[in-house]
Formats: sequence, structure tokens, C-alpha cells
Amino acid sequence: MKMRYVAALCAVALLLSAPLVGAGEDETSVPEKILAAKADTVVNLKFVLKLQIIVQGQSRDQEQNMEVRGVLIGDSGLVLTSNMNFGGIPESVRRQYNLEVKATPVELKILFGNEVEEYDAQLVARDSNLNLAFVQILDMKGRKVKGVDLRTGVEPRIGRELIGVTRMSRGFDCAPSVGRLFVTAKVEKPRVMWAVNGSFSEIAHPVYNIAGELAGILSIQEGSEGVSQGGGMMGGGNNNIRPVILPLSDVVRSLKQAEKRAAEALETYAEDNEGDEAGDEAGESSPGDGEKASETKDGEGEQKPEPGDEPGDDEE
Repeated sequence: MKMRYVAALCAVALLLSAPLVGAGEDETSVPEKILAAKADTVVNLKFVLKLQIIVQGQSRDQEQNMEVRGVLIGDSGLVLTSNMNFGGIPESVRRQYNLEVKATPVELKILFGNEVEEYDAQLVARDSNLNLAFVQILDMKGRKVKGVDLRTGVEPRIGRELIGVTRMSRGFDCAPSVGRLFVTAKVEKPRVMWAVNGSFSEIAHPVYNIAGELAGILSIQEGSEGVSQGGGMMGGGNNNIRPVILPLSDVVRSLKQAEKRAAEALETYAEDNEGDEAGDEAGESSPGDGEKASETKDGEGEQKPEPGDEPGDDEE
């Protein structure tokens, strides 16, 4: 009894000596801290998407005003976004609906946060297998940025929570927002990836563990060919397409090809700009309008033409 009494007294003493969280102390949640650290990496892409849609042999042309989200990668003005934003549609969906989409983005601009100033940009590379696209800001106007480093991160773990950061639409002040994902499985085929469920759905955005470490990129992937699947498009009954986390090693292979194309785009832009300053004739199209982007397969530089690419794209 005496030992129990002493143990109880010790427990009470520890509780009384523990510091209480006061109004002036840090009560910030983990998602809130990650949001504060990563919100500035999320930008808006604004463009006009010229579409030629062919369904069962019947063609229709249309234009759509688009504003979507992307994420700054590194410090050179390279932006990662979803290939679906530029007309990229999963192959199984194209087959199921006998669908072809040829898409060309024009008047491509980047906007930071809720600012109104626009920065000329160009679509430089697309990876249809990973559902990723890369856009390069052509003139930073002296602005310094610090984007996400895709070459440093950790592997997702089953059963753990992941945090994603994006922004709301311009109608809601482009307010930074956060969502949660839960890692449910590790898939080995058709490629290594992690299945997830949750509230975060911004494709081609990084996700972080509760320590704030980069854990991969959210994407949409198709299952192995030849597996039966239900009807419906983009998950509406199609159980062979689902959100997953891509390993950083796969994304970095795509990034390397995009960086080469981005460097070429910046060099061309600089040369054209010098010509303008020297008195070249005005009236040329805006930089990046209708530019062709290289198509890579898993970032290895192998071009895989797909509906949505401009006809006649150059192969690397």
C-alpha cells in the first residue's frame, strides 16, 4: 500500500509540474505548419485550351478558358502540373469511348497567390504515363522563388497520414488549403506506387508526411492491361483507374527531361527578346502560344504520341 501511495504522489507531482499550453504559446497543428511552409510553392496556371474532340469519327472544335493549379519545382521557375489539364486522357478511357482529343494551350500565364500580375510561360514537357506536365516561366521579372526539391524525400508508409497543399479558386481569393490522405497499400505492378484514400485530390501535387518531409507526388494511374473494369469515366465505376502516390525516383526521371526542354525554351525566349530590343518587327505571337511540348515515357526521353499532343511534335 505504501508503494502505491508513493507512486500516486509522484504521478500527481509530474502532472502539476508539466507546462500548460497558454494562449501565447504555439498551438499550431501539423497540417497548418505544413500549409504555412508550402503555400508559396503553389501557383495558378491560366490559359486558353484549343480542343479538337473526335468521338466515334465525329469531330468538334472548341476553346476553353482554363485556370488550374501547379507547383514550383526548384528555383528556376519550372512548374509541375497534371497532364490532364492539357487534354491528357487515360488510354483505357480513350479506347472505351473511341475518343480522340487534340489539345493546344495558348496564352499560357503563371500567377502567384492572389496577385494579378501574369508571367509568360510555356508548356515544355509531358509524361502521359505518369500523368505529369511541366511548364516553364519564361521571364521571372526579377522575382525569386523557392520551389519543392523533388530529389529529396522519404518513402510513404502504409497506414500513415499524408498532407497535401493547394489553393482554392480565384473566386475564393486563391486561399491556401490543405487536405489529408491515408496510405492504404503498396502496389508493385504495373509500377511501384502507393494507393491512397482521403480528401486531397490535386493531381501532380506533392504530399508530405507529418514531419513535413516530401513523400511523393499524387497522380491518377491505370491498372494492368487486360484486367476487366467497370463502366464510367475517371473513376465513375472504372475500378482500373485510381489515385496513387508516385515514388520520387520515377518523377525525377521525368523532371530531368523537362529541365533540358525548359533550358532550351529559356534560351530561345532570350534570343527572341534580344531581337525585339534590337528593333525587330512587332506583332509576333506571345511567347509560348501553341508551343510544342516534348512527350516522355516515364521520363526517359522516349516520345509517345497521344491524342492531346499537337500533330507533328518533335521527338527527342
